[in-house]
Amino acid sequence: MLVREIQAYLELNQDAMESGRHIRLKNRQANRTKVEKLKDVIRQRDAAQSTLTSANERIVELSAKVRSLEMRFDEATRNSPRNNRY
Repeated sequence: MLVREIQAYLELNQDAMESGRHIRLKNRQANRTKVEKLKDVIRQRDAAQSTLTSANERIVELSAKVRSLEMRFDEATRNSPRNNRY
């Protein structure tokens, strides 16, 4: 008798149990997807930050080169024979 009651209960509630399991599975997959997306966004942020840092370093190098060339140009034009004519 007890066995039949348990079987009847399981037959009636099987859909609800599977549905709950299915919901938990979907939630787990959604959370995993969120974690994967977050990791991907973090990788993209780190790559962009690295590129920006490299670009800033290159700007500093090129700015120093421009200043150096401007100083050399100023010296060359000051000491140029064309400027000493008058």
